[in-house]
Amino acid sequence: MGPGPRAPETHRLALVRTEGALALDAGEDCELRMLPVRAPGFDCLVAVRCGERVLYPDPALGAGYARCRGAGPDLRITDDYGTLRDGDPQLRVDLRQGRVEVGDEGPNAFRAELRRLGPLPRI
Repeated sequence: MGPGPRAPETHRLALVRTEGALALDAGEDCELRMLPVRAPGFDCLVAVRCGERVLYPDPALGAGYARCRGAGPDLRITDDYGTLRDGDPQLRVDLRQGRVEVGDEGPNAFRAELRRLGPLPRI
C-alpha cells in the first residue's frame, strides 16, 4: 500500500447519468469529499452527495471508509463491496480520467456516473 492523500479534498462533480432506484437528474451539481484517516485496511473517509442526496456511503453515515491513492487530480478511490457486504455502496473514483462511479445491488440497486468539474477549497 502506498501513502494516502495528505490533506482533505473536496471536488466538484456533475451527474452524467443514473440507472435504477436513484431519483436524480443528469446535470445536477454534486460533490466528493475525502478526509485522510489511518484505519486497518483503509486510508480515507469519503462522501459523495448531490444536493441533499447522499450517494456514498449509506445516507445514515457521515462518510464511508475506502482506499485512496494519490491526491488532487491524481486521486483514486475504491470501495469494491456493496451494501449487502459492508453497509455502503460500491465506489470508484479516478480523477485523472475525471470519472466517479457509485452503485449498489440488491433491492435498491442503482448506478450513478459523475464527472469531475474541478477542485473546491480545502475543507
